[in-house]
Amino acid sequence: MNLSRRNFMKVAGLSAAAVAGAALFTGCSGQLMLPVQFSADGIGEDIKKALDTKQFFVVAGLSQDAQKSAISAYVKSQFPQSMYEVASIERKTSTLDGKETDYLFVTLKNS
Repeated sequence: MNLSRRNFMKVAGLSAAAVAGAALFTGCSGQLMLPVQFSADGIGEDIKKALDTKQFFVVAGLSQDAQKSAISAYVKSQFPQSMYEVASIERKTSTLDGKETDYLFVTLKNS
């Protein structure tokens, strides 16, 4: 099997996301989990709605590169044929049910 550089980078990224994701399940009690919400810019309302309804969370303490890898792996798992990648991540605060909640606002782009 020939493995192109692009496919190698995808596999490497997914592997990094899997390692980061595994940390979520191994004794990370007390770590802040941030919900992820997506911007409709670049992906459209239908895809945004589909991604947001799954209620995906990322560990707040991860580096931005690790967060990007985890989010990219999540998007790829939801839309295997897509070529979306994370363009930007912004940490925001919103008031839900009378209390302030932090979340990650993610903009995707076509790669």
